[in-house]
Amino acid sequence: NNLKSSYHRFKRKLNLKTNVDATLPFTPLRIDSGEQTSVIIGTLGEICRLQDNTKVEDFVKPFPSQITSGVVLEDRWVGTWVDHELKHARMAALSLDGEWQNGIEREEIRKGIKQSLDFDPSGAIWSQSLDSEPMALSKVNSGICFSILGRGIYHMDANSNEIWRVPIPDELTFNRLISINESDGELNLFYDNGSVIILDKEDGSVIENHKISINNKIEKVFHHQNKFLIAMATGGFSILEGFNSTPSTYRTPGPIFDAKFLDSGWIWTGWRHDGQENNGKIKISRRRDIGVAILNERILSNDGKWSDFLE
Repeated sequence: NNLKSSYHRFKRKLNLKTNVDATLPFTPLRIDSGEQTSVIIGTLGEICRLQDNTKVEDFVKPFPSQITSGVVLEDRWVGTWVDHELKHARMAALSLDGEWQNGIEREEIRKGIKQSLDFDPSGAIWSQSLDSEPMALSKVNSGICFSILGRGIYHMDANSNEIWRVPIPDELTFNRLISINESDGELNLFYDNGSVIILDKEDGSVIENHKISINNKIEKVFHHQNKFLIAMATGGFSILEGFNSTPSTYRTPGPIFDAKFLDSGWIWTGWRHDGQENNGKIKISRRRDIGVAILNERILSNDGKWSDFLE
């Protein structure tokens, strides 16, 4: 009951009229959330803006590759495009205020690689080619932080100027970095094997290391202050409140794709279910589709439709 009332307070607080009842004309993968503007990401590189988090704009494809990660900064969205077949990776920023346009076709990238040509996403404020796959792109201060597989961990400002870089610890060279989140002047880096590295936000120096007791690979990490919901690759999750505590583990019908923290617990959506947690009590509601994102009080599913959170 506490979580249910908290959820309804959450809905009343927002009280937004939206046009998100319309079905999207592409298959959504996730939503990169911002305070005023959010960006919906499609499975084939489609993107569209949600102005004031209420009005869905038409979608475009600025670059012909899958968008693997993205973050909304104050006046721009920064994203990464990866084409595993062509072994091509790129990071770029698009203005949240400017006009978004379609870019080149994939065949042009294929031909360009043979001729050592470089292509930018259409309308990019800045764009740069990456020599390996980027991971865990996150907002830090007014800039970004991310890792390059086999290279290092980078902190850059909104204009892609490097602030610092640090090497990946030797013991984690071959592990996938899942999440970078900011808390109390520190950066918490979660790896898929349960390792956590805490870095100083100002210079990237290592403050301490932790190892979370889990029995599965980590797929996603959601956080609120010092509370973490750790979603596992094959379903189920752990809740961690502080790195010196023991995580509580729970089962779910399938993987979790998005989660939000409310006043008294977590809500989430995922593979054919929505869920709620309140002081260790779990409630699961089955859904016919697959929830990929939570926006305000609405769930976006993989068929491009919006629905209410299933209580």
